[in-house]
Amino acid sequence: MYVICASGNRSQWAADRLAAVGVDAVSVAGGTRGWVGAGRPVVTGSAPGVV
Repeated sequence: MYVICASGNRSQWAADRLAAVGVDAVSVAGGTRGWVGAGRPVVTGSAPGVV
């Protein structure tokens, strides 16, 4: 499971807790800001599949 937040701090905390109970979870390094800053694709909208 990929866990993401704005900066990566909260998602790292959550991923650590999930991993502690056996969930294969990783935090996305740098969070959403890092993802966008690296030029990776982003989809926005109010409903799944809506841009």
